Amino acid sequence: MKRGLVSQIAHSTVSLILRNADLQPHRSRYWITPTLNPDFLQQAGRILWLYTPSNPKTGVPSKWLFLWTIPLIVFANVVNLGWLNQLWVKAFPFLASRPYAVIQNLAEPAVGQWWLLGVLAVDIAFNYLVGEELIFRGILLPRMNGVFGKWDVLANHLLFSAYHLHFLWTTPARLLINWIFPWSAKHFKSYWVAAIIHGSDAVFLLYIFPMAIMGLVGG
Repeated sequence: MKRGLVSQIAHSTVSLILRNADLQPHRSRYWITPTLNPDFLQQAGRILWLYTPSNPKTGVPSKWLFLWTIPLIVFANVVNLGWLNQLWVKAFPFLASRPYAVIQNLAEPAVGQWWLLGVLAVDIAFNYLVGEELIFRGILLPRMNGVFGKWDVLANHLLFSAYHLHFLWTTPARLLINWIFPWSAKHFKSYWVAAIIHGSDAVFLLYIFPMAIMGLVGG
């Protein structure tokens, strides 16, 4: 009809033409073999902020800026807000920690189970590199400015906190500390900065898991 060959055509006629045609794509099964775009890594880096951290004032990237992760790691892991969590649970007893989150309850079943180190390795890789950080700081944060404007860091922080509602008894501490992850990623325009800071949690896990497996935790 667009070419002016006919003024109108019935659906049944179209169906009849397609039924008698040699080409039947809807009745064939195809296998598509993907090919890697040679510019894939460069494009992914641009989208996910997989950059060397940049100076916020000049925009010049520098590996020396990774040193900023040291004081930020200290702040995120040394500042003890356990007392605040305790006040929170005291005010709302139904938010007390669950048995599955108490290390002592997990220590006894872990004794002698060295295969748990393999589980730990997978957990670290998928949690800090291609899990939480990739989703929240790599995929979401670079796009949240278009929706939340200058409040993108706060929105990302609150969304990340809501993701951890299964640890309700730690909510106060998380709200006061975890803003470091989105702030550092945006400030230095680098996913890696946030991943390193967040990944510092793994140091404790790498210590506590072998200790638990050797039976040196709990009691």
